[in-house]
Amino acid sequence: MINALRLAYQVSGIKGYWQKETEILKEYSLKQSDLELWIARCYARLGKYELAIDELEAGYAKHSNRVLFAKVEPAFDGLRADPRFLNLLRRMHLDQ
Repeated sequence: MINALRLAYQVSGIKGYWQKETEILKEYSLKQSDLELWIARCYARLGKYELAIDELEAGYAKHSNRVLFAKVEPAFDGLRADPRFLNLLRRMHLDQ
């Protein structure tokens, strides 16, 4: 895994790194649940905000306790004004 991430970074820079990490996490998520926050973080860093919110929503629907970190995760700074993100925080009682 580390070699794949290193190669992705060398070939495509930071966006390649985040894309490869997303692919790896999606593969792991087939066997292990509760990875939605990490996948959402990768999507947000790629600027794919709709996909990031979709992953956070999936985590919320599965009652993942990790999505609670959405409020403070710096990768989600680009989502802070998005109505869907704000609605998700409200439903988790994190809008204060």
